Amino acid sequence: MYGQESVRRHLVLNNAPIDWRRDSLPQFCKKGGKRLLATSYGRRLLLVMARIAERLVPDSQVSYRFYNLAISVAIFRGVREGWKRYGASL
Repeated sequence: MYGQESVRRHLVLNNAPIDWRRDSLPQFCKKGGKRLLATSYGRRLLLVMARIAERLVPDSQVSYRFYNLAISVAIFRGVREGWKRYGASL
């Protein structure tokens, strides 16, 4: 499936550059937060916080949230890289 029918369309839209006409305030905040965490300093901070959580509260909701955030930032970076390399037609 391609284009509008793609099951990955929402993934790309959620990680695409901000669309001032379509994105809601919560979506704007999520994209902004991911953008900050996707920087080298943000990734280092995320890694340090995840390591602290692993030591203090392993197998907890806190650790789980840090893992999810790390995956989310990696997806964000991948989508942005693809966006730059191939452009988009959404």
